Amino acid sequence: MRLHNVAVRYRDRPRRGAGGVKALDGVSVRIDRGEKVGLIGPNGAGKSTLMRVMAGVLRPDAGRCDLESMSATLLSLNAGFDPELSGRRNIVTHGILMGLSKRQAEARVAAVAAASGLGDAMERRVSTYSNGMRARLCFWAAIDLKPDLMLVDEVLAVGDSAFRERSRQAMVDLMQGAGAVVLASHNLRFVTDLCERSIWLEDGKVRLDGASAEVAAAYEASNAPAQADGRDAKAGEQPAAPTAVFLCGVPAGGATTVAQLLGTHPHAVVGMERGAAPLNADAKFEDVRVIGHKVADLPQALAALEAEPSAKVVFVLRDPAFAVWARAGAPGAPGTREEAESMFGEHLAAWESAVAAAMDATSALGPRFLVLSQDRLFSRQRPVVLAALFRFLDLPITVNKEAKALLAEAAGQARAERRVPPRARKWIERRANMGRYARLLYRAA
Repeated sequence: MRLHNVAVRYRDRPRRGAGGVKALDGVSVRIDRGEKVGLIGPNGAGKSTLMRVMAGVLRPDAGRCDLESMSATLLSLNAGFDPELSGRRNIVTHGILMGLSKRQAEARVAAVAAASGLGDAMERRVSTYSNGMRARLCFWAAIDLKPDLMLVDEVLAVGDSAFRERSRQAMVDLMQGAGAVVLASHNLRFVTDLCERSIWLEDGKVRLDGASAEVAAAYEASNAPAQADGRDAKAGEQPAAPTAVFLCGVPAGGATTVAQLLGTHPHAVVGMERGAAPLNADAKFEDVRVIGHKVADLPQALAALEAEPSAKVVFVLRDPAFAVWARAGAPGAPGTREEAESMFGEHLAAWESAVAAAMDATSALGPRFLVLSQDRLFSRQRPVVLAALFRFLDLPITVNKEAKALLAEAAGQARAERRVPPRARKWIERRANMGRYARLLYRAA
């Protein structure tokens, strides 16, 4: 699909000649078959308008949109469904508009009804639905069509937790399919996880188009408060109170590397004080103090952390196969079950203990607990991960030459540790609690 110099203007007054508001201004974008693209930007940037143009729902005032023989469907709470029709009739009408025969459109009603869980509500008018119910109807009706191009407009932000979890999994499955997807969302982590490419739209114009991690980091940086010499850019505003940070992680997770990275920041004071008291209220710190400990000290430190309102925790997570393999010293592939138990058993138990402590800390500290994925830190998502880390610590986003050199060296070491033989990986993953790991990873930066 190709858009060339597309412009859309909404008139703010009904009379002829009114100036109106330019929602899109000279937008040129190409979406190839099978491509997964994120669409980010502030409210009012023109994301929904661009989606409607792509879907053929809205004709641009200038420029052109060529679908290049691709079928497209728009998944949005505000498009494509008649509120005065029942859920059932909307599904049939939607299918016919997408090119299905009436028989084909009626045949899909049962599947959509089962997936959405609307039950008897399918016979009611959509105008009586809550936002969550409309989201479920729109989402599953669109997902069931499997078009060449799926346009998803922030529909995952509503609904109950069960719907959000099921719809996110359905989106992951969709992203792994052959069709093209354009996903508009304010959730940058979700976009960078699912889309290799992202488009940053602002004031109706494309501000940046490129790799998702780079675009998201630039967008985050543009929204971060300008800081210099420890002071906020706002006149007369004093810097925030010093933040105490407890830094730990799974064995061989890279907590020391993160501490060294923070040590290169001009406003952070870092000390890897293994076994020392977690907090020292009498000590003087410039801005942020980061105290590194063994993860076994985390449960004992929680009481002190809860007592200090500014205290936070950074927990560095790593894939169990990589962590256990690295901790065991990258041995040769085990030949027998007994050899594997001897090589990896103790280190896997330590990894499990660390993850369990992290799960407890998430409940105790909530938003003051940041899970940081070492594997993401050394991937193309690095800018997003670093931005999340610095924002969590209330630090200006700064990566100097010293930090870049440290990250490059650590990334090389991490790559060497990732060469886990399939037999060893299989043994470790069968015995690790992958469900608990997945829950931590889901919220990780």
